[in-house]
Amino acid sequence: MKKILLILVLSVVLLAGCSSKVDIPIESNEISIKNFQFTPSFITVKTGTTITWTNEDSALHTVTSEGNFDSGTLNTGERFTYTFTQAGNFDYICKIHPSMKGKIIVEN
Repeated sequence: MKKILLILVLSVVLLAGCSSKVDIPIESNEISIKNFQFTPSFITVKTGTTITWTNEDSALHTVTSEGNFDSGTLNTGERFTYTFTQAGNFDYICKIHPSMKGKIIVEN
């Protein structure tokens, strides 16, 4: 029992010390736009899921997936929703700040 507890404690300490960013696919339908980032930046959902992006930044942003969807310019506090009706991988950016990137994986 003590060995298991020690392993768990060491794992938590090691994980807490990691500074690299890791995107973990999660099931969610809310994405915030804050600090010039989409959070979470990578999610996995089922077909038929509606995603809502909310601009929580003081800057203007877009949510744009070329050929799929485009929010237009979002002011602070504005929201954009999109329902994914087909499976696939949907990369998106902010057209105003193209270094902001996100990805939605839609599964059946």
